[in-house]
Amino acid sequence: MYIEPLKKTRLADNNRCGQLTLFTTGHSIEEIIELQNKGVKIVSFGCDNFNIFYIDSLKEIGISIDVISDNGLKITETGINNIPVISPRDLFKTSNDYYFIITLTDINYVNQVRKQLLLNNVHNFSILTLDMAFDFDSCKIKNLKPIFLSTINEIYQDIDFTANNFDAVRYVYINPIKWWYDTLEFIVSDYEKRGEKNLELLDIGPGTGLESLLYQKLLGCNVNWINLQELKATYSISHNPKIINAHKINVQYGYIESDNFTGEYDIIIFTDIIEHMAYNPVLTMKKLNGLLKNKGYLAISTPNRKTTKNYSSWRDMPNPPEENAIDVLNITGAGHVYEYNAAELEEIFAESGFKVVFKKETSKLQYVLSKE
Repeated sequence: MYIEPLKKTRLADNNRCGQLTLFTTGHSIEEIIELQNKGVKIVSFGCDNFNIFYIDSLKEIGISIDVISDNGLKITETGINNIPVISPRDLFKTSNDYYFIITLTDINYVNQVRKQLLLNNVHNFSILTLDMAFDFDSCKIKNLKPIFLSTINEIYQDIDFTANNFDAVRYVYINPIKWWYDTLEFIVSDYEKRGEKNLELLDIGPGTGLESLLYQKLLGCNVNWINLQELKATYSISHNPKIINAHKINVQYGYIESDNFTGEYDIIIFTDIIEHMAYNPVLTMKKLNGLLKNKGYLAISTPNRKTTKNYSSWRDMPNPPEENAIDVLNITGAGHVYEYNAAELEEIFAESGFKVVFKKETSKLQYVLSKE
């Protein structure tokens, strides 16, 4: 897969940054233009209120739409904006003559068309999306946008979104950096001022590995991961040997709530993990305190709780058993067990021997902690 942002725009409410992004099965924009120069016709598949905006945006980067197609459109002699409209069924008869770009805003329709293309033996196509995006232009970390894009493309280069849920891939591309950017900025800025080298970083539950790989590229960290072997099939990206070997990542397998780990780390990433924990979090937080160096930082983020979930208080959560804590995954499915508000988290931090050095509270709670 190849992901390339095209341009920013304002969404309908005029308060949010919209990012137009092209997801492809492997072609870069330059390669799509080259296909067109060789006589392949470019098809805009899907016609809704944003269709003309999509067509104009593609034209700005050198891709001209030759044909419009949509399952619900009537064939007209004049077409749309002088672009001919052709039935998908007719296009599929000679599909090698066309390159399809799905241009629909409703993700349900996008996935329907994606399946339709595959069923008609079309495996090489793109999807153009318009989503609320992270505003890289306002962030303070130098060159973060190209570093982020190169990293996200490295992570997904061997992932074929034609065989997976495209919405899940799009979700990972759009959302996670919003959840923990502020802690990233704080920690990177501080370590750049310190000028320290050979930092040791521990990422607990790395997911795609995006966050720890950004730290590595920005600060030159040695990266360590703690992964759940039991979730290997579900979160296969962070088990990808190609990524692990390329970045010399030391991977340990285990369950942070019950297993013991050794080492000393300058940075510990614990983002969007605590809400998944099945047991009283203080013992685990004390364990992380013991792994953190005296001048190190622990980055934590979690949803900002609006309602209680499963327990009336985190203090009602059981302590972890001495063994077989992993069995709880059979009950929770690795989902959210308890969601916290700021006051609760700060009680837990204090009882675990941490002090808060940075905090941001929105729909997400972001903290940077250090030892007391």
